[in-house]
Amino acid sequence: MSRRPRRPLRRFISITVVLSATLVGVAAYFGRDLAVPGALAVSALAAAALLTTTELQVATAPIIRPSTAEDELRRPFRRLFWLRERINVGTRSTRDYEVVLLPLLADLADDRLQRRRGIDRHLDPHAAAELLGEELTDLLSGSTPATVPDLERLDAHIRRIEAL
Repeated sequence: MSRRPRRPLRRFISITVVLSATLVGVAAYFGRDLAVPGALAVSALAAAALLTTTELQVATAPIIRPSTAEDELRRPFRRLFWLRERINVGTRSTRDYEVVLLPLLADLADDRLQRRRGIDRHLDPHAAAELLGEELTDLLSGSTPATVPDLERLDAHIRRIEAL
């Protein structure tokens, strides 16, 4: 399917008008002998301008995205792969750890505290600190400088959160 957009058509019309006005001026200056060859030249130039400026628009079928349920059936472990990638990225440097893993650990701790104990870490920090432990509380609150833990230490933090 091809359509001519409006913009090249306007350009074609303006080029044709300018060339026609030029032809009339040249014919008036040199006489009638150049009128027919000039009209053919203007027509050829206008046709060339139209062909070079016209864009074809091809109709494409819309991309059909599977629904969430279908996607879950096709890739049931997608979330685990995403978490594995977050751990790989987060253990590269201190900055990656602060940006990638700490927010993930904080979200996990907040979710576990809220769902299993009914405690909001920000509204009741003392009760959350009792359950999380001093080291994990300091780490999540940002009061201690973040250093990239080894995988065993990260595993201990996650197990502590899961035990809530």
